[in-house]
Amino acid sequence: MGYNLKWKFESSLNNLVSVHKLYCKPKVPLSKEMQQVFVTGNIDDIRKHFLKLMTYCANDVKATFEITQKVYPMFEARFPHPVTLSGMLEMSRMVLPINNNWTRFISEADRTFESINSDIQHVLMQIANEACHQAIDQKYKNDPWLWDLNWTTQSMRFLKSSKAKPSMTKVEETTDNPIFKIAGNIWPTQAMIDDDTDSKIAPSQEIKKVLGTYSTLAKIQPHMPGYPSWYRDLCMKQSKDDITDEESSWKPGPQLISTKMRVVPKLLRLTWLGYPLHYDEKYGWGYLVPGLEINEEDLEEKSDFPYDAIKQVCIETKPFERSQTNMELQVIDDNLNELAKDIEELEGKNDAHLFMENLLQQQEKLIEKRKKLVPSGNVCHIHQGNGPYPVSNVPGCWFFKIPHKDGNEKNVGNPLAKSFATKIADGTLRAHESTAAKWLLEWSKMLSYWENNEKRIKSQMAVQIKDDGTAIILPRVVVSGTVTRRAVEPTWLTASNAQTDRIGSELKAMVQAPSGFCFVGADVDSQELWIASILGDAQFAGMHGSTAFGWMNLQGKKKDGTDLHSKVAALVGISRDQAKVFNYGRMYGAGKAFAEKLLMQFNHQLSASEANTKANFMYSQTKGIKDRKRDLWEGGSESEMFNSLETIARDESPKTPVLNCRISRALEPHNVSDGYMTSRINWVVQSSAVDYLHLMLVCMKWLIDTYDIRCRFVLSIHDEVRYICHVDDRYRACLALQITNLLTRAMFASCLNMNDLPASVAFFSSVDVDQCLRKEPYMDCKTPSNPLGLEVAYDIRKGESLTIADILKVTDGQLQQKNNSTVNTK
Repeated sequence: MGYNLKWKFESSLNNLVSVHKLYCKPKVPLSKEMQQVFVTGNIDDIRKHFLKLMTYCANDVKATFEITQKVYPMFEARFPHPVTLSGMLEMSRMVLPINNNWTRFISEADRTFESINSDIQHVLMQIANEACHQAIDQKYKNDPWLWDLNWTTQSMRFLKSSKAKPSMTKVEETTDNPIFKIAGNIWPTQAMIDDDTDSKIAPSQEIKKVLGTYSTLAKIQPHMPGYPSWYRDLCMKQSKDDITDEESSWKPGPQLISTKMRVVPKLLRLTWLGYPLHYDEKYGWGYLVPGLEINEEDLEEKSDFPYDAIKQVCIETKPFERSQTNMELQVIDDNLNELAKDIEELEGKNDAHLFMENLLQQQEKLIEKRKKLVPSGNVCHIHQGNGPYPVSNVPGCWFFKIPHKDGNEKNVGNPLAKSFATKIADGTLRAHESTAAKWLLEWSKMLSYWENNEKRIKSQMAVQIKDDGTAIILPRVVVSGTVTRRAVEPTWLTASNAQTDRIGSELKAMVQAPSGFCFVGADVDSQELWIASILGDAQFAGMHGSTAFGWMNLQGKKKDGTDLHSKVAALVGISRDQAKVFNYGRMYGAGKAFAEKLLMQFNHQLSASEANTKANFMYSQTKGIKDRKRDLWEGGSESEMFNSLETIARDESPKTPVLNCRISRALEPHNVSDGYMTSRINWVVQSSAVDYLHLMLVCMKWLIDTYDIRCRFVLSIHDEVRYICHVDDRYRACLALQITNLLTRAMFASCLNMNDLPASVAFFSSVDVDQCLRKEPYMDCKTPSNPLGLEVAYDIRKGESLTIADILKVTDGQLQQKNNSTVNTK
């Protein structure tokens, strides 16, 4: 067994049986056989197997106790500082207050979702119905998108003449005929009008003749005969019972269509950079670039392939303007067209042979020049992209794959997925002669958040604590759920901020303080960047800002373009938001391959070699170049920081520099050697960030208890903390938070042997006081399900955002209580 596999003996899957086996090594593993009775059984099954089930539960409790006996002493040894345990206990006290607005929010989100989903369905059905008309006179054969759909049809089945039933002559005798029950809504007959003997309405002889043909039809008919196969796949099948059942769920038309179906990009007539989209079974979604020289073997195929129509689309969308070669080809083609006209005019004229010979020579030269620009074979010199790839049945065209966000080797399964939203916004991906794709994607994007989170949100158990509708939700938090000891919770710790194009994204704002209380909280500014930079500064010179990376974090300003993200953005020509992704990825150990992939994702026109050059340049300027002899990074603005992180990660017993928390035994060097360095470097920063959070929670709890501040912990999302506080104590709670941040940063500096702290990082940039949980206290959280905003729809006014100067002014710098309470706290 390889040395790097020792970690397998120090770890297990995260379930009771596996963990008990790892630590307690029982002779007989725990049995979970009876577990399914609780999952799939009923109360009678519980009664029948009561003794066995109680034994099962008791064994689980016993196993948990045995694990705790083993693990707790190990925890004390590996996490020696009391703040770690205290912080974890404080994290487990999360509580979210809600009111009647919670149920209102859910119903509004459901209603908006159904409305927009219905609009999407209606537009898609309309487009599908229009495309179906292309079957008339086989127009689809000359369509750049629809030509390769399955247009085969099925015919109706008839009985052989000897088996056909005799035609009924009396209308009254045919009332059991299902075809009459359908037709009765349009052509009511005497027999179909109950208790109306005076009525003389009856079908004409022509109608009788049509309805009478029912007797010649076979009992079992194919699904939608006469319609193309791709269209039939979009329609619901109608059973025999559905014909007569008025409450049937069956509906006519392409009801099954959705933006996730493969046929939809073709129906929407999508183009990428102006080139028609095409799907290949092997390479997924791509696009066709016309201009490839056609071999004699392909001439027969071309008759069934709409090459001219594809070329016409490209003329209309003008993708050729995007490269010098394409522009030269356009000029040559224009000149050849002019020459062809001149030659045609001269044909048959006397004494024109000299002019004709000259024109033919010019034509021959242009054709030769064009051949050099467009060589035969599968090499494309007129377009640069992810390809070309060898694809059959597209004579005269190159096939290029649409770039995938995870790398060019991956296939794109759906070009209407949310990862392509930016490409639709900038016009790279669009519908030819239509805005349908843009609107459909906008609508789909609106649905995505609620579609993915609806079940989790509705499963939250709200416990009412007052008659006025006040209730609380207890988040199901695992306080140390990852290798880096980050907290894990499926709904609240992953909840997004309110966005104008996401139904239900105002979720966090539905956590609202009861009357007389408010939320006080803050986000730690650039927490992980500061931790990484101070580790580098401490190792380099023991002085804040002594490295280029440290100085940018302390003194760099976004408005001046001198902060880290702005500098890297300018370095490689990307946006500041894109640079953030690179910077955090690099800090967590991601390599050049990651950078190349991201660069090509952000700019699809970059070639692999250009992306490689940019990534190499960026890494040489930031991370630096590795000196293999000394095993150190040199020459980059972040070299000292990376040397510091790697020193900690490679230590025999890696531990965080502040609270001395050890890394998982499975990732210690003696178990993995030099493996998993990305995860280990990531652990140094993120686990130190968890130390930061634990220090803050414990310090704040101490200040709350010491100065009798009516306040308690509510929620923490990584570098964000929120407390619920009595309105009269809100400013004292703000001051306590600022003092907490000061002491926490001072603790970090002190543990790294730096006995001072720059004022620029000593305090939060601002502390928020608000009635609900939201990113900023002035955000109105307008979304498709809350178009009026919080202030109009929920009567929640804007909150306050106070700097340290504002807080000192309103509190006089004192944490002691003032006797001016105005609200009953009972």
